[in-house]
Amino acid sequence: MVKACFSDPSLSARHGLTSANSINVARLLPQTVYYLEAARRFREPVHFVVPSGNLGNLCAGLIASEGGMPHAGFTAAFNRNHGVADLLQGGSFETRDSIRTLSNAMDVGDPSNLERIQWLYKSYDALRVDVGGDWVSDQDTLRAIADVHRRHRYVMDPHTAVAYAVAQRKHLGGAPVVILSTAHPAKFPEVVEDAICEPVSMPDTILSARNRNELMSVIPPDLGRLKELLDGGPR
Repeated sequence: MVKACFSDPSLSARHGLTSANSINVARLLPQTVYYLEAARRFREPVHFVVPSGNLGNLCAGLIASEGGMPHAGFTAAFNRNHGVADLLQGGSFETRDSIRTLSNAMDVGDPSNLERIQWLYKSYDALRVDVGGDWVSDQDTLRAIADVHRRHRYVMDPHTAVAYAVAQRKHLGGAPVVILSTAHPAKFPEVVEDAICEPVSMPDTILSARNRNELMSVIPPDLGRLKELLDGGPR
C-alpha cells in the first residue's frame, strides 16, 4: 500500500511522501559505508553474512560490490520466511504470507528490494554466483544467542543471531567472514533474556524513546482508507 501511494502522483505531490525504511534508496546508500569500512579493515576480500528480510541491507552490500568493493561473496541469512533463500539455492521465488518469528523485522514474505537486486544482476543465475542463502529456525536463533554469550560474553539480538547461526552452518571457504549486526539486543529483551538467563542492559537512548508518547492511527489494510487518512480524513 505504501508503494501504491508513492505511485499516485497527485497524492505524492500533496504530501511529499517518502519512507524511512528500505523502500527508500536513501536508506540503503549510507549502509554501503559499513561494508566499505569492513572491507577496508582486512588485507583480503571478505565474505559477508547478512540478516535478511526486506533485503535492504543485502542490497546495500551489492551496491557497494557494483561500485568496485572487493569481496569473497555474500550469504543472505533468513528465518522461517525463507522464500528468497530457496531462490538462491536454485529454486523459484513465490510470494508468501509472512510467518511470525523471534527475528520479527525479517518476517517478510514479499521483499520489496528483490526488484532492485534483480535490476542489478539481470538474472538469478548471475545473482547466485555472488550470493548464497540459507535459513534457520527460532530454536537455532536462541541457541546462537546463548552460545555466543556463554563463550564471548557478547549479547546478540535475534537478527544478528540468525546470521551467526547461518555462518556457523555453511562452509564459506577460507576468506574472513563478516557478520552484519543489525539491531541492539535491548529492543528484544524478552527473547534475549530467555536465551542468556540474565537481564539485558538498556541504553539511555532506548529508554528515552520508550518513555515518549506513542501516536498511531489504526486502520484496516485498505488502500482507499490509507489515502483518506493521509488526506486528513477520520482517524
